[in-house]
Amino acid sequence: NSKSTLSINEDALPRAYFVDAVKSTKPLEFLNMVKNNQFDPSKTAYLEDQKLSVDIPDSSASVKIVEYKDEHIIIDAKATGNNFLFLGDTYYPPGWEAKIDGNKVKVYRTDHGFMGLIVPKGVHKIDFVYAPSSFYVGKYISLGLNIVLICLLLFIVLKEGILNVKR
Repeated sequence: NSKSTLSINEDALPRAYFVDAVKSTKPLEFLNMVKNNQFDPSKTAYLEDQKLSVDIPDSSASVKIVEYKDEHIIIDAKATGNNFLFLGDTYYPPGWEAKIDGNKVKVYRTDHGFMGLIVPKGVHKIDFVYAPSSFYVGKYISLGLNIVLICLLLFIVLKEGILNVKR
């Protein structure tokens, strides 16, 4: 019999949360800060060459992931000002879009490879959707080819059926 051990990382951050500040830095500078353990990801988010002014969230601010799928994330958030939301999912520039209460907002590349956005004061529903145009192009090409294939098969079956009836 082998014994199992469960370790709990008490310092792990949630997948989505508000940070206190946003700073601008070059990618190499940021990676060196990570390497040298010189920043606290729970307090500060770093953007590449972006200057944003955000408010520090107070204790009543909250973030809750309501639904999490690979291509669709729904978050309920309560912001106490213009708060910056960090989302620990990979930033893919041509694909991820975000909406706050149905209104499209800018998604920022945050902490070198993650996502972030500004959430205005109030209670909001935030939708992150991964929908690159290449997905839709491929989807409709595949659909069109399937329709052509089905029509071709139907034509062959009907043609064979007519030929067999005439004999």
